[in-house]
Amino acid sequence: MRLFAFFAILGLVLVACSPQGEQDGDTSSSAQPLTQAPPSPPRAGDPVPNPQALLRPGDLGGGEYLLSNGRRITPAGTYVETASFPIDVAVSPDGETAVVVTAKTAGLHLIHLDTASITQTINLSHGYSGIVFNAAGDRFWIAGGASHLVLEYSLSGGVAAEQARIPVNNMPSGMALSPDESKLYVACYLGKRVAVVDTATGEEIDSYAAHLFTYDVKLSPDGTRAYAANHGPGTVSVLDLTDDGDEIEEITVGANPEMMALSTDGSRLYVANSDSDDISVIDTSSLAVIDAYELNASPMEPKGASPTAVEVSADGTRLYVTSSTYNSIDVLDAADGTMLGRIPTGWYPTNAFLDEANGRLVVANGKGRGSAGLSLWSGWQGGLSIIDLPDDGELAAYTEQVEDNIAWALGFFDLTGVSSPIPTVRGVASEQIKHVVYVLRENKTFDQVLADFDGVEGDTGLQNFHEDVIPNAYKLGRSYVLLDNTYTEGDTSVLGHLWATYNNVNDHAEKAYNAGGIYPLPDVDPNTRPQGKTIFEVLLDAGIPFRSYGQVVGLAHDLERFGPYMDFKYGFWNMGVSDEVKVDEIIREVDAGIFEPFTYISLPNDHTYGSSSGAPTPRYLMGDNDAALGKLVEYYSSRPEWESTIIFVIEDDPQSGTDHIDPHRTPAFVIGPYAKRGYISKVMYSMPSVWATIGMILGVPPMNQYDLYASPMYDAFTMTPDSSPYEALANPIELEFNSSPLPLQEYCDNADFNSPDAVSRLGEVLWALTRPGEPWPHHHALSPDLREDEAEEEEEVAEYHAMVERATAYAAARGIAVPQPPKNRSVFVRPAR
Repeated sequence: MRLFAFFAILGLVLVACSPQGEQDGDTSSSAQPLTQAPPSPPRAGDPVPNPQALLRPGDLGGGEYLLSNGRRITPAGTYVETASFPIDVAVSPDGETAVVVTAKTAGLHLIHLDTASITQTINLSHGYSGIVFNAAGDRFWIAGGASHLVLEYSLSGGVAAEQARIPVNNMPSGMALSPDESKLYVACYLGKRVAVVDTATGEEIDSYAAHLFTYDVKLSPDGTRAYAANHGPGTVSVLDLTDDGDEIEEITVGANPEMMALSTDGSRLYVANSDSDDISVIDTSSLAVIDAYELNASPMEPKGASPTAVEVSADGTRLYVTSSTYNSIDVLDAADGTMLGRIPTGWYPTNAFLDEANGRLVVANGKGRGSAGLSLWSGWQGGLSIIDLPDDGELAAYTEQVEDNIAWALGFFDLTGVSSPIPTVRGVASEQIKHVVYVLRENKTFDQVLADFDGVEGDTGLQNFHEDVIPNAYKLGRSYVLLDNTYTEGDTSVLGHLWATYNNVNDHAEKAYNAGGIYPLPDVDPNTRPQGKTIFEVLLDAGIPFRSYGQVVGLAHDLERFGPYMDFKYGFWNMGVSDEVKVDEIIREVDAGIFEPFTYISLPNDHTYGSSSGAPTPRYLMGDNDAALGKLVEYYSSRPEWESTIIFVIEDDPQSGTDHIDPHRTPAFVIGPYAKRGYISKVMYSMPSVWATIGMILGVPPMNQYDLYASPMYDAFTMTPDSSPYEALANPIELEFNSSPLPLQEYCDNADFNSPDAVSRLGEVLWALTRPGEPWPHHHALSPDLREDEAEEEEEVAEYHAMVERATAYAAARGIAVPQPPKNRSVFVRPAR
């Protein structure tokens, strides 16, 4: 807690900025240090990374693991590996068996707790948060989520047998059993209701109205009231179960409430608010919130704990809070919310079951021990932690571990006596750099495009594109800074664009992605919007204008505010227009005097159309994207502002590629006069590291805990600038179109390429096209080798198009035409030669 308090204060130092005017809207391996030496030594006075900074994701040994997001975990207790993304856990009343529901690889695991071994695995179509046992422990029910079922099982001798599939519409979630066990109350996440199931007949017999995204339900000890947590409006509905189920009260709590816990006597209801980082305490007599227990050092500290569940001890003195993004179970004094300590877990715990009779916590770890080296399970593994309840001394040691784990990356550099164009204190803008350009590209992994770059840690056996297709990537890497130990946070699709604008993904989006059934976008479904701010909001709040080219996520929810800072003539997702032509629009605006302190650019054509019939080939589109990046750098380097400009280039997610270190590894560049020349950075960075560096340059506060605790990219910069211009290389591939037949062509022909990342098997497609006859190495990829649920893909696409339609209508009302992607994929607007 010392580190949390110190860095909260450090991170919130602000420099007053006077508002500036708006622009017119018209315009798997063991973690070891990377051994290759950088091509050029650091200059005197430059920050030098310590050995800790050069580690790769994976097993550090001694029970420590380094995650691809730059944090360390040290899971306490005994660990049992499960399938991907455990979303809930419960323990049988006799304490012998843990029941774990996994969501990404949907399944039911039964685990014998004394031997810490899986005794049974049952495949499911979908799984969600919601498990309840009867008192005898011979029967339990689980929520089927997107299957719209509640599944009933018997349990005997540690073996489960399905007894009934109970239809319950609207995505069943948290559940509670009536005191006489005759009724099962089911929170219906998409139904704004609590369903009632007759446990004798296995039929839904009643339904009580609640509110949007009803996530969990708890019953008063006498069974006369139900408390329903409504994830959407941030409320708890109090329902009268003695009469017609009318709502007695709607109690406002924190943002996005999830799991709840009742004290043994029923006098206190504790609500985990996943997006406001607190626990609401409700007096059930007065039906009023009497306190809110903060999980951070201060309410002013940026958000980032993401409490998703809470348990209360039988004597009512302690709370055990599942803090998903702190990778911990937080122990609070139930009387006043005092933080007593933190217990380290695996990556992204989703729930913890307090088994006091046996003195332990049983924790579901959604992301297991990391994504480096995908496991025997389909996708990356999850896990269960069995942790003995610690005494005070053990809790103190655990707390120090958690704090050190979260702040791991802050120890990458000793900044004593060094100089850098990147400030060392938040809120103090860079004296040297005044213009930041952020370029977001699509879907590639490091090995996929740069494995054979001299001096990098690469596996050429996983490479799909080379220098003969993307020459500017190689020239820029040799000319400026190439990062070969940098990672994206998002696995795929909308998650990447959330990380690229919000620097965060909340629990609602995490579970929607992993469990299926709903695929929300933040400007369509406000529930997906993390409590923290986007980079755009942070900048405008500080009086710093920006310009956005091609991005709509994170902007479309408030076009009245953000619209004047968007170039609608650039368009949004559109692979029917050359990325070079898109860059021409940026050049037009900058020539007209529109060059703000921060520029956000989406260059999407390296996504490609895959093997779509008659579409431009992947080789051509990769070359087009590469040539556009080269043209952009050449143009900026020719301008007088170049001396104070820096460009960051990164991919949004790694969906379509493979990598031997970790499938989240991404090709990334730092380009500009204050970037080192011919330098390969082997420091472990992630997308929050980029945002931390940008925030430090511009002098703005952190968006959330991720960039607060990320290391700025100090080793990529020098105080000895080189303003030499860059000379771009042309696309070496002449415009060519896919022939027929090609691998997976029917799949691509039926896919929607007019929204980001709606083609789940693109990695497999590109592999088949570029490495024919070789088996698809799915164990090195996050992209699945099986078609995802088509209804979910269609919903994602529809929600993205809803955002674009909103932005297009805003522009049309102001006389601006937004370029639209072609319906025919053979239509392509090529650059002038």
